Amino acid sequence: MRISLVSYNVNGIRAAIRKGFTEWVKENAFDILCLQELKAHESQLDLETFKSMGYHIAICEADKKGYSGVAIFSKLPFRSILRKHGESNDGFHKEGRYIEADLGNFTVVSCYFPSGSGGEHRQSIKMEFLDKLEPAFKEINQKKAALVCGDFNICHREIDIHDPVKNKNTSGFKPEERAWMDDYFDLGYRDCFRQFHSEGGRYSWWSLRTRAKERNKGWRIDYITAGSKFNYEIIDCDLLEHVPFSDHCPVYMSIKI
Repeated sequence: MRISLVSYNVNGIRAAIRKGFTEWVKENAFDILCLQELKAHESQLDLETFKSMGYHIAICEADKKGYSGVAIFSKLPFRSILRKHGESNDGFHKEGRYIEADLGNFTVVSCYFPSGSGGEHRQSIKMEFLDKLEPAFKEINQKKAALVCGDFNICHREIDIHDPVKNKNTSGFKPEERAWMDDYFDLGYRDCFRQFHSEGGRYSWWSLRTRAKERNKGWRIDYITAGSKFNYEIIDCDLLEHVPFSDHCPVYMSIKI
């Protein structure tokens, strides 16, 4: 059995739906959608069309309206749902940044890491989030076949950002953030996109302010990562840069169970 999965920061699901997101999902018939930055509460969404496509839906919304929020839409039934992992992301669960689904054969996490671009205070919050989540990711990897997906808001390597020299001290490419990514992959996770694509110049986010996408001045900050116990065959993992519904693009994966 083949399963298709997409991780996508939609930058507002209601806006994405107005642009044709629902039709795109229906046309491609993905088995699993890991979504980030919904910017909506579940009560504000009409999800019946997605349910009619066969999706089971789990959402972790932020307390604050119009902010953050993550979701998993899955044609595989949920065995369980967690909206925080133990005490590891206490406080942050109110910002709607983490959701975990047991799908039987494997576990899927959809996660939206904070941005530190708002200044030193937001950067310190981001680093606190990273410190709190690392033990959770370690535990998940030790116990489960897992895929951790989402907007990590970090470029790992120089080839993941269009100008590594100019941005070397910019939030999202700071040395301490990149070191955290090193530690994360040392836990046993692997960057699925990099299993298939070693070249630079492929990105998943572009600033809307500077026509950055037209000039391909981007950042690769969105990932699908597979834990060491995830032993199913990964057929493909790629970036779908042509998909137009957000300032991010989806990360696509096909696996064989």
